[in-house]
Amino acid sequence: MVDVFISYSRRDEDFVRRLHDALANVKRDVWVDWEDIPLTADWWREIQTGIEAADTFMFVISPDSARSEVCYNEVDYASKNNKRIVPVVYRSPSREEQQKMHPAVNRHNWVFIHDDDRFEGDFKSLIAALDTNLAYVRDHTRLLVRAKEWEQRDRDDSLVLRGRDLQEAENMLVRSSHIESLKPTDLQTEYVFASRRAANRRQSATLGSVILGLIVAIGLAVVAFLSFRQAEANLLLSQQTQSLFLADLSQQEQEAGHYRVALLLALESLKNFPTVVNGESNRALLDSLTGPAHKLIALHHDVGPVSGVRWNQDETRILTVAGNDVLIWDANGGDVLLTLHHDEAARGGLWNQDSSRLLTWSADGTARLWDPFIENELLRLPHDGPVNGAMWIENGTRILTWSDDGFVRIWDGTSAAPL
Repeated sequence: MVDVFISYSRRDEDFVRRLHDALANVKRDVWVDWEDIPLTADWWREIQTGIEAADTFMFVISPDSARSEVCYNEVDYASKNNKRIVPVVYRSPSREEQQKMHPAVNRHNWVFIHDDDRFEGDFKSLIAALDTNLAYVRDHTRLLVRAKEWEQRDRDDSLVLRGRDLQEAENMLVRSSHIESLKPTDLQTEYVFASRRAANRRQSATLGSVILGLIVAIGLAVVAFLSFRQAEANLLLSQQTQSLFLADLSQQEQEAGHYRVALLLALESLKNFPTVVNGESNRALLDSLTGPAHKLIALHHDVGPVSGVRWNQDETRILTVAGNDVLIWDANGGDVLLTLHHDEAARGGLWNQDSSRLLTWSADGTARLWDPFIENELLRLPHDGPVNGAMWIENGTRILTWSDDGFVRIWDGTSAAPL
């Protein structure tokens, strides 16, 4: 798009060149036929395109342009497209010559520009005329260019206005009621209305798609819910079948005298309680608990009553406390693996988290840290009275002890330094 299209007679070319240069100096883009029409172009179509793309149609009035058929046709095309027409008088025509000009020229105020020392002052008046309602004029031009393209391409819906462009075009139609000289053309109005109808169709299609999508989503949700309920029912049936099978195995092991295995199977059959409840699992568990006891191994001390028992992490070793000793046993064979001795009665023992260390405490006033694999005392933690308990804290890096001496102490688990 350009700012000004100049229509003139060739005999006025020197003046038009001066006018063209003055407009270029104030940053106005000018369409003029000596520089804007390619040699091989369809001459009249290029003229029409130039008029359509210009914000202002400037007609240079002279006796020659008043008699020119080409100039008349150019003014006629600009008028049919409701372009802003600015007549510029270079050489005044006679009354007879004025009557030959297009009527649209006489409907507008003429701007007189003299080709002498008055040119600069006259030119300022011309610029003021060009800047009147400039924003609206540019919107009018932009809309006309797009409407023409839409018409030339058989009113293709892909070329209609959308979004902000459509809103601005509709606003322009509203503003046009206050600007008498620049009414929208019928084509521009049709183009805006067609754009709004297309937007409404798209909105309706989008709404329909959303509604259809919602219906499909609801349908899928119903199917998913029904499938979920069926899956739940299938899972419950599977769990019930498994529970009955394990309960039956427990009864068989009980009858075979494998009481420990029977108990484990009975407990496994109740794994999904209370989701799955059946009398067979309850009966299997009751029979296992009330059946004959089955001794796996016996851990016997010669020094008196056993005051404490603990499994290690993987249940391969058992710790017992009796007399002055803490004994480590093989959980499978019942053999004594280590004897950890205190000077007075041992009061307890405790594995660390991975069973790589063992903590014991005693009435002899000490808690001791051991390597449970080689019977090696690693640290001794002294109190002034019998030690009543000990425990690992902070992931086994520290040890907490308490004693009859009235103190609770925290020790470094590596150096035995009191903290």
